Amino acid sequence: MSNINNNFSFSRFGAYLNKLLVERWRTSVMRVGILFGSMLMIEFLVSISSYDNHTSSDRGFEILFVCYAISLLVSGSIFASDLMSGARRKAERISALAFPVTPFENWLARWVICVPLYLVTYLVCMYAAETLRVVLVGSVFPQIELHFVPIFAYSNFLDWDLSPAWLLYFWVTAVYVVGSVFFMRRPTLKTTMLLFLMFWGGSLTLFLGGRHLDYSYSLLIRSLYWFAWLSVPFLWWLSYLGFKDLEVIDEFSFKRSKVWIVGYFVCALVVANVGIWGQALGDAKFSYDDVAEDGKGFYLDRTIEKRIAPVTVIAYNDSSNADYSSDNNIAFTVEVNYVNDASQCSVIYPDEVLKVWQKDNVLYYALSDSVQTNDGYYLNFLYGPDGKADVDEAVSNGKIVYQVKGIDGKVRKVLDRNYDERNKARIIVNTLPGSLVVNQPAGHNVYIGTGKTRSITVNSKGELKFTSAFKLDSLVLNDVYRVDLNSAQINVMKVQLGLDPENEYAGDTEFVPTDKAMVNHVEVVGSGEISQIDDVRFKRLVLLPSKDGNLNIELKNVKRKMVVQGQE
Repeated sequence: MSNINNNFSFSRFGAYLNKLLVERWRTSVMRVGILFGSMLMIEFLVSISSYDNHTSSDRGFEILFVCYAISLLVSGSIFASDLMSGARRKAERISALAFPVTPFENWLARWVICVPLYLVTYLVCMYAAETLRVVLVGSVFPQIELHFVPIFAYSNFLDWDLSPAWLLYFWVTAVYVVGSVFFMRRPTLKTTMLLFLMFWGGSLTLFLGGRHLDYSYSLLIRSLYWFAWLSVPFLWWLSYLGFKDLEVIDEFSFKRSKVWIVGYFVCALVVANVGIWGQALGDAKFSYDDVAEDGKGFYLDRTIEKRIAPVTVIAYNDSSNADYSSDNNIAFTVEVNYVNDASQCSVIYPDEVLKVWQKDNVLYYALSDSVQTNDGYYLNFLYGPDGKADVDEAVSNGKIVYQVKGIDGKVRKVLDRNYDERNKARIIVNTLPGSLVVNQPAGHNVYIGTGKTRSITVNSKGELKFTSAFKLDSLVLNDVYRVDLNSAQINVMKVQLGLDPENEYAGDTEFVPTDKAMVNHVEVVGSGEISQIDDVRFKRLVLLPSKDGNLNIELKNVKRKMVVQGQE
């Protein structure tokens, strides 16, 4: 017990912490006031530029998230560098080191003020400013569903994993805490220069040795991720070690703690560089064909063609409920073409990635068993004969060549002229004209190719795109997020909004501007917002808002006759 009291006493620690807070309260209040005022200014500028009477969704939400994330990182780093405040000069250091507390109590009190206490203060100020925004903007524009900026991973409204952002914050501020002890003069400037040198050194290594690595799911990234998390408490310990070794003299002294600090940063660079070069050299000896054979790699541009009967329903059916579309950025795209003869009905798909089967007039598709049995982090998608084709270049060019093993067993090459997604898993369905219903979850898209038909109903929270001058009698869109009519000719189009209130995109439909498409009659039902529909040629627009909701449609620069009809 005496040993504990000699090293740490709550009463001594509390008294010294209170002393530091009292000494710094004027400066701290001024800083908090500037911080809160800056937040209010950001909230005001974002609000006046993002909200109006034609808006139903929170457009300023993501902008504010980015602003607050950057300001937290910058201000947190500055405050972390203030650990040695009041102990940088020789005279100040004599007073600080001579105070009747242990070195650990002295360091811990300073750390509490500069790291956790500042973080709590920042979050309190942020949510105070956020509350003002939500209350004031909500009172002026009650139709807008406003959200608070999240601080935890996987928010319901912002589908981002925030743990890497928190890792960056804690690691960077920990580096500045160490820098405040290591650099007694101008610690913020010198620590920033050190981080820039580390950043550019790592960037050069990535450029030379790791340009073609898949950083999203590689073992390297996950190893560095945990190395960085473990580094945070280690850096705090190094800061305490450096504080413990402080001397009154102003000259640089290469003590034990500074050896540890230099050793850590050298080790961090070595770990990162060895990992990058090791994986790059491993990839140089890597056989992509072997990867595809043992189930770790999948070719998305190798498809097969199978004969089917005419279908009236296309549906995604995956009992695993695995969200591979977000984990691996798979762009599921159903492309529908219409043919004149039942003997021409077929389906083309990458059998390594997808499985397709038909039951009566319904065509189902799902992830293949080999994909579902793999850990999502290890899925590797390959392109080209040797698996090394540059898919990013294909995305920028908007086209890619893929191969089809036909029903006759012969392999032919086909040019995809609508390639705008990396890792595109295409299902090409050739069927007879008539009525077609497509049922898909979020993240899946529908492309309508050549031909003409009677009616198409799309139940999808993804994108619908017409790729040709298609003729259609009836088009029904249920919560479709984005619509590109291209040069389609449509008699009646019904747009249903707000069917799934739990989905972040439900209630919002965006039309791609086009002056080639023509729609005779447009009917909008439900509650939500339609944007850029004024850039589509239509003759009559009927609005049928739901009883407990409202519709927002913005019409600008109308250059041709149209009739807008409300509910009677």
